[in-house]
Amino acid sequence: MLLHSEISDINHATSRGLMLLLHSMGAAVIVSIFVAVLLSAHFTKPLSKMKMAALKISSGNFNARTGVKQSDEIGELANILDNMAGKLAFTFKEREKLDKLRQDFVANISHELRTPITVMRGSLEALLDGVVSDTDKVLEYHTQMFGECKYLERLVSDLLDLSKLQNTDFAIDSQTINLQDLVDDVARTMARISQQKDICLTFIHKGDPLNFIGDYGRLRQMLIIVVDNAIKFSPYGGNVEIHLLRNENTAHIHIRDNGSGIHPNDLEHIFERFYKQRTEQNKIGTGLGLAIAKQIASRHSITINAGNHPSGGAEFTFVLPILDSIFFHVTPKR
Repeated sequence: MLLHSEISDINHATSRGLMLLLHSMGAAVIVSIFVAVLLSAHFTKPLSKMKMAALKISSGNFNARTGVKQSDEIGELANILDNMAGKLAFTFKEREKLDKLRQDFVANISHELRTPITVMRGSLEALLDGVVSDTDKVLEYHTQMFGECKYLERLVSDLLDLSKLQNTDFAIDSQTINLQDLVDDVARTMARISQQKDICLTFIHKGDPLNFIGDYGRLRQMLIIVVDNAIKFSPYGGNVEIHLLRNENTAHIHIRDNGSGIHPNDLEHIFERFYKQRTEQNKIGTGLGLAIAKQIASRHSITINAGNHPSGGAEFTFVLPILDSIFFHVTPKR
C-alpha cells in the first residue's frame, strides 16, 4: 500500500503546530508573569508593612501595628512584632507612671521638709541674733524647734518603714496570731491616747478565737495607725469602736469614729503617700500613715477599705483570711 500527501499539506500542518506552540509559550509566559506578580505582592506587601511598623516603633511610636493577618510564617512574625510593640507600649506607660510618682515624691518630700526646716531656721536666727532674750520666749522657741525635730524624726521613720515594706525582699516575721489578743493589745495601747481627748475607745468581739498567720508587730502597727487616725478626727468626748467579727473563712475588723467622716473627694486618694486632709486636726500628720497601713495589709493579703458609716463618722474595714481555731498553739509576741 502506498500513502502519500502533498508537500504543501505537510508544511501547513507544521506551521499550525509551530503557531500553536508559540501561542502556548506566550500564554505560559503571561500566566507566569501574572503569578509571579501575585506571589511577589503576597510576600513583599506584608514585609513592607512590617518594615514600616518597625520603623515607627524604633522612632518611639509604640502604638504602631503591622496589620498583617496571615496563617503562615510571615503572619507569625508579624504577630510577634505586634506583641512586642504592645509590651513596649505597656513598659513605656509604666515608666512614665514611675517617673510621675518619683517627681511627685520629690515634690512632696521637699514640701514636707521645707516647712519644719524653715521654722527651725527662723527660730535659731532669732535666738542667735538676740532678737529673743526673754526666758519664757526662749523656752517657747526651743519647745517649737523640739516639736519640729520630732516631726522630722517621725517623717524619716515613716519613709524608712514605707521603703522597707515596698521592698519585696523585706522579710515578714510570720507566726500564728490570735486576732482577739492582737486587737485587745492595740485597744489597751491606744486607750491612753484616747483619754487625752476624753474619747471612749471600745473593743467589741463575740465568738471563738480567730487565728491568722502574720507579723504581729507590723499588724499591730497597721491597726494603731488607723485607730490613731480615728482618735485624731473624733471630737472631744466622742467614741471610737473596734469590732472583730467572723464571716465564714474571713475575719473582719471594723474601726469606726464619730467624727465628720471622709470627704468623697478624699476617699480615692486616702491611701496615697503624702495625701492628707489639710485640717487643724491633722496639722502634724506626715501623710504616710495610711500608705504604710496599706502596704502592711498588702504584704499580708489583707483587704483594707475606707468609707463613711451610715450613722456618721469614718469607718475602716480589714478583711483577713483566718485559720481554724484547732491550729492555734503559739502565744502571740508582745
